Amino acid sequence: MKCFGIRGWVQAVLTSIAYHLARCAIRPFKNFCIKFFARHYNIAAFNLNQYPNFNSFFTRKAGYPIEVTSTDRGLVSPVEGQLTGLNNVQQDGCVIVKQHKFTIASLLGSDTASVFNGGSAMVFYLAPYNYHRVHMPLNGTIKKVQYVPGKLFSVKPKCAAKMPDLLARNERVVVYIETETLGLVALVLVGAALVSGIELVWQGVIKENKLTTLDLLAPLSLKQGQELGRFNFGSSVVLLLPATATIAFSGLRLLDTKTPYAVRAGEQLLS
Repeated sequence: MKCFGIRGWVQAVLTSIAYHLARCAIRPFKNFCIKFFARHYNIAAFNLNQYPNFNSFFTRKAGYPIEVTSTDRGLVSPVEGQLTGLNNVQQDGCVIVKQHKFTIASLLGSDTASVFNGGSAMVFYLAPYNYHRVHMPLNGTIKKVQYVPGKLFSVKPKCAAKMPDLLARNERVVVYIETETLGLVALVLVGAALVSGIELVWQGVIKENKLTTLDLLAPLSLKQGQELGRFNFGSSVVLLLPATATIAFSGLRLLDTKTPYAVRAGEQLLS
């Protein structure tokens, strides 16, 4: 599939088809899909009977422990994948990813963006074979969740390198988290081609079609490492840190466009 050029209605149709096929429980069909996918991506042995459909296999649990019990581990990776960008947010709210500039305001679709001026943006890419659940990078309280409508372009690194502000153009869900150690941070779950649903553990699959602030009956507190949500196909996550965060980059090498940094969910990033 090409990175771009697919009309919006075609994207929507393909995504709808993917949604239903991924949840098809017809045994021969779902077994074929799972075995084909596992063979293509060299995924280790698994029990077919454990998964009622392809989506349950795609969003399966990680093969390693993620729950974080230590209180002194600092910031941990919210996902498994490639950390493809570690970027400074300029004082005017602009950030450069893959040599393309866009604003944090356009990414968040919110006036809250100014909190992150002068801060940092970490961009993670999840390949199809990666673990696709998203976890809390810190102890914190969910203060606000916002759905931002957009396109469903592919977010593969080679595609992201070609399109300015790709992350700010695709459909996304923004989760604002108030933390004791870093203040307000934001996790942006970015949809992509054939992503058939962004899901939050307390909300289920997000089904909106316009800019919407999702209802929280009460502030929700989650521990570092707890599951926050999941993608029902591959995508990207952006983690925004405020300028007020006094953090030391401990063992995290600076990145250029040719050296993405492989991380596991729960892996320590900052001390």
